[in-house]
Amino acid sequence: MKAHRTGSIGNRSVVFLIAFLLKVGSKSPAMSPTARTGGRLHASVREGEGEDVSTYGSAAAPRRYVETYWREPTLRSALTDAGWIVSEIRRCVGKPHDRWLSVRATRA
Repeated sequence: MKAHRTGSIGNRSVVFLIAFLLKVGSKSPAMSPTARTGGRLHASVREGEGEDVSTYGSAAAPRRYVETYWREPTLRSALTDAGWIVSEIRRCVGKPHDRWLSVRATRA
């Protein structure tokens, strides 16, 4: 996860995520109780199996990026186990062969 922000909209808390990396058992805000009961989570993750690792930058300042791919049942289970009530998971397509899962959930 590159950045996050928590806040509130009305009487609900919300978690905003950029470069959302959902790891089972991670300490990311999406997987921890940063959102109070009734808080909302909106996130998009790549659909698929496994992960993709890329390295770029210079030898002096290398950067490593790991992108985890998800299937709907596994994503739903991970969020449910982390205390979220999943209301919707939609399949979206960006560029050809660029498939995403868009999830909306509420903190239990």
